[in-house]
Amino acid sequence: KLSIDVRLNTEVTPAVVREVNPDVLVVAQGGKAAPMDVPGINKDIVLSRSDAESILGGGLAKKGGLLRRFLSLGAARFVRFFYNPLLLRKLLRFPFPFRKRVAILGGGFAGVELGETLAENGKQVAIVEPSKRMGSDIDIIHRWVFLKNLKEAGAELLTKAEVTEITDKGVKVVREGASHFIEADTVVPINITTNKELADTFEGKIPQIFVVGDCGEPAKLQEAITAGFVAGQEI
Repeated sequence: KLSIDVRLNTEVTPAVVREVNPDVLVVAQGGKAAPMDVPGINKDIVLSRSDAESILGGGLAKKGGLLRRFLSLGAARFVRFFYNPLLLRKLLRFPFPFRKRVAILGGGFAGVELGETLAENGKQVAIVEPSKRMGSDIDIIHRWVFLKNLKEAGAELLTKAEVTEITDKGVKVVREGASHFIEADTVVPINITTNKELADTFEGKIPQIFVVGDCGEPAKLQEAITAGFVAGQEI
């Protein structure tokens, strides 16, 4: 309605930006998965951030056997044409892309929220957090509710636990000097970092650049909305 040039199925590359030749560049690509140096991190049992984004974006799972790729294709097509958040939550009861037993590596807000959602939909959840406090970045009003719901759902909450290896059967961790094994069908690393490479490419070449959301600094939804609002006001 406002004659805005919208380009889908277009990778944002330096060449594309040079073609548009903007006065202002707003980079809102989202964060990217931080590398996790753990043996077995590339196993088929691991559902990485890029795997999940590919499925939700209508793409294919990039690893796994024929069955997983077939399910990924069906899920991607379904999401593309029938996207509905409430329906997607209900579909979590089925064994794709999260199977029955899920180990979540990271007990911050994202890991705790994902764990609660999966537990509500019948998954057996374990959350592994290296620090001594689960959900340390969640405000005091909501943190106890998340933890209460997880405990009541039977989730295994492991603090002060370091992941040493991911196997085809689950996750090996060391906790307070003792070895511990978490049986899992799906392992989800919650590891996100900044994503500023594109913005850095144009530093000094475009009059004004804004980096908003997780690509500037991983945080919560409120911070992402605020960053976008401030950028819009300044423009």
